[in-house]
Amino acid sequence: MIHHPEQPELLTYVLEVNRRMIATRSLEPLLVYALDEVLKLVGGETGNIVLKKADGTLDFRAGRTAEGKDLTGPSNMLSETIVQEVLASKQPLVLSNALQHPRFAHAPSVMHYQLRSIMCVPLTTINGTIGAIYLENRSIQNRFTQKSLPPLEILAIQVAVAIENALLNEDLEKANQHLLELDRVKNEFIQLIAHELNTPLTGVKAYSQLLSRLLRDLEKSHPRAFTTSLKLEQVVENLNGRIQEILLMVKISSDQLELIKTAVSPADLMDELTTPLQPIISNRNLTLISDSFTLLPAIQADKKHLLMALRDILSNAIKFTPDGGKIWINGRLQPNHLQIIICDSGIGIPIEEQSRIFDLFHGLGNIAKHSSSKHAYGGGGLGLGLPIAKGIIEAHGGTITVKSDGYDPNLLPGSAFTISLPIT
Repeated sequence: MIHHPEQPELLTYVLEVNRRMIATRSLEPLLVYALDEVLKLVGGETGNIVLKKADGTLDFRAGRTAEGKDLTGPSNMLSETIVQEVLASKQPLVLSNALQHPRFAHAPSVMHYQLRSIMCVPLTTINGTIGAIYLENRSIQNRFTQKSLPPLEILAIQVAVAIENALLNEDLEKANQHLLELDRVKNEFIQLIAHELNTPLTGVKAYSQLLSRLLRDLEKSHPRAFTTSLKLEQVVENLNGRIQEILLMVKISSDQLELIKTAVSPADLMDELTTPLQPIISNRNLTLISDSFTLLPAIQADKKHLLMALRDILSNAIKFTPDGGKIWINGRLQPNHLQIIICDSGIGIPIEEQSRIFDLFHGLGNIAKHSSSKHAYGGGGLGLGLPIAKGIIEAHGGTITVKSDGYDPNLLPGSAFTISLPIT
């Protein structure tokens, strides 16, 4: 039975249908729901939603019966001539009996399927006509009249907007899946390249170490050869470190980082963090001021990886603090957490960049400023250090934040990195 609600009732009905359609983000369930509601509103034996493709061809996306069943087979065949007419004119069409209509009576589908009552309205948004709602009744004529049109047109506006949103969401989902696939392929490629480099490098490293040992006995008679062998060993070691960083970043990005946690003394951790860097700090005429961590409780952590994270943060402070500057390491006990703050009197970080400095490869910056050294003042790197540090700290259940009043190479506002780690 055809249901023609009065104006207040129609508004309430359309609002409720619209609310349900907005909540339905997937296209296919949305089309089914919309067709079922259209058939309830204006009647008809069957209904179809036809979408217009970019090339102008028709996409018969959904067909339903008044009983709430999907249309299949010949029963799903409709008058494409009528749909094309509505899409071209962008005007609704109501036929009381298509078999007697002077323009459509001889259309192949009308004659073949003995189509009688037909109502078709365009689905139009601000971006244009995206398709049409097509309703028909093959058994009787005069099922649809002009009075049936206004309620359907009102509902069609909401259906068109909902379909367009669902299509956009569908495109966005496909784009996201494509990006995820690209990211997966990228990680696999990086890991493959790193492994391919790591295999021959292992041999080069072994031979460079052997060469250094052999030339050590000839240091006095051939000092240049011995010095060159030491530099070669250092270069190989630096390259190996970069490869290991890349492999570690791939593990972090793919959630494959495995931690072996033990009780770690914060005092021992700080000692192992700062001692290897003392020669660099002295060479750069920097002052490192550290709290005593002896009274702070042990934490459960993977010492090797945590040291790596802290070293990356401290190295970052060294790199962006001019010669003669100061770096502070403070330790605080918070409820259930150990807080480590690494501050510097360096050039600072632009405020607009602070939300992105932990992003992978963000530190690449200007290639002209790139430096293979982790501690050369102002040099750019691969952009792996801070993302690795963040990944390791978060794998421990901790957090890392940064604060800086901005970037100024003259006033030197500095930066402060706060690391919070659970005690247990």
